[in-house]
Order: sequence, then structure tokens, then C-alpha cells
Amino acid sequence: MSNTQALAATPDDRRRTIRELAMFFGLAYAITWGLGAAIIFARPQLEALVGPLGQINHHWLYYLAVCAPTISAIACSLMFGGLGGLGGLKALALRFVRPVKPLWVLTAILFWPAALTVYALAADALGHGGGIDLHALAVGAPVMALTTWALVIDPGGLGEETGWRGYAMPRLMTLTRPAWAAMGLGLVWSLWHLPAFFVSGLAQSQFALGWFIVGGMALSVVMAWLFVHGNGNPLIAGVIPHLMWNLPFDAHVFRSDPLRQEVPAVVALAVLLVVLLGPGLDGWRRIRSAARAAPDPA
Repeated sequence: MSNTQALAATPDDRRRTIRELAMFFGLAYAITWGLGAAIIFARPQLEALVGPLGQINHHWLYYLAVCAPTISAIACSLMFGGLGGLGGLKALALRFVRPVKPLWVLTAILFWPAALTVYALAADALGHGGGIDLHALAVGAPVMALTTWALVIDPGGLGEETGWRGYAMPRLMTLTRPAWAAMGLGLVWSLWHLPAFFVSGLAQSQFALGWFIVGGMALSVVMAWLFVHGNGNPLIAGVIPHLMWNLPFDAHVFRSDPLRQEVPAVVALAVLLVVLLGPGLDGWRRIRSAARAAPDPA
């Protein structure tokens, strides 16, 4: 979706988009925060209904909470567009098969390992290294991805990104520029995780909320860059980069607090993209298009 489309939206279109987004965000929060509140404040009563929760991230209620954005996207697509109408369920599904150039598929897979490698080498050169195990990143993470079910059982990909980048992002981009839409979505996305910070056994319970929010907003900007250049395909702009972000945790790439390593790297990348490409995150493409359209010098 081009930046000019955001400027061309009529007041009625904008009101409809805002209603759709409000319903989507409200439903996603209601499901996840509702289940989170039950787990945190009424666990004995909840276990009386569903049985022992045990290791919470293996329980079906956890998967239901994590998949709330996708559930909400499906529900809102049906509510506002039906099965085949404009913005309906078919339109949501077709986003996942939009054609994408191979370069951007590779970028979605490799941008995060590459960014972590550059950050680790720079930290080593400045005498602040040691937080990232480059061998685990270069060998352990790919082996885990190719030989285990780590990526398949991770619900953060399709469970979240059908909603965040499949449903919300294209609508937000009709209201404002991609970088600003991404930062707003990143804030909403990060705060949606809040119940996990109070549930023992979940990764977020070990993290600082402030670092997590900054990292989520920066990662959302990078995903918006992939969205702009990846033809709005949520696999490229959401599912794959989300899984690549999570994989280093499982592969034990970080020797110390993961966010202390990840957040500076992703913030640096996001700032670089906005500075070089502008808030539309398509600066190079615009420059090349203008150069091709310019008349030949006499």
C-alpha cells in the first residue's frame, strides 16, 4: 500500500478503519488480558474448571491467549467484511499468498541474525562484547530451526501476526505513514504482553518492561520496512521475522540479559532505516523511481 493512499482516504473510510481497529485491539486485549487475569488472580478457581495448569506455556489456555490477535483478526474480518467482501476473511487470507521477490524473503530470514552479528562484532571491538554467542547464532540456531520443532510450536508467528501485521498494519497505514503506524502498533503490541510479565515460567517475567516496549516498537518499524517492500505479505513482514526474533532465545545465543543485547541492536537498525529511507520506509525505491522517470540530459 503506498503512502499516497493514506492521504487519499475519505473521512468515512477513516472512521470505518478506526472502528475496525478499535474492535480488533479491544477483542485481542480482552481475550489475552482476561485469561491472564484469571491465571494471575484466580488460578485455583481456574484450575478447578480446566485442571492443573502445570507448565503454563504448554497449556492450551496459553496458546489461546497468544493466538488472540489471530482470533480477533478472523472475527473482525467476518464482522466487517464477511467471507468475501472488502476487508473480509478472504482478503485477509489472500494477503499470505501475495507475490514477494526472493530478495525480501531472504531479508526477512536473515536480517536479524545479521544485525546481531554486526552488533556483537562492534561490541567486541569496543571492549563490551561477550553477551552474544556467535557460534550459537551461526550454528546452533540454524540447526535448531532445521532439525527440531522449535519454529513449528512457537505460536508467536501465525498466532499473533495474522492480527498485528495481517489485519492491523494495512489499516494503520491508511491513517498515517508506515514508520509512525509501526511505532503505534509496536506500543500496542508490547503492552498486550503485559500479563506475561506477572506469570512465573514465561520469558517476559524475567524482563524489564521498559526495555521490552522499546524493543517491540523498534522491531515493529523493521517489520513495517519488510511490509512496504514485501508487498504487504504478513508472512514476510510478520511471521518470519517474529520467529527469527524468538529463535535466538531457544538457541541460547545470549549469555546475559537478552533484551540488553537485542534492544540496542534492533533500535540501531530501526533508526538507521528511518533516517535513510524516511517515514515511508521506501526512500531508496522512490529515488530509483524518480531517476528512471527523469528525462535524459541534453
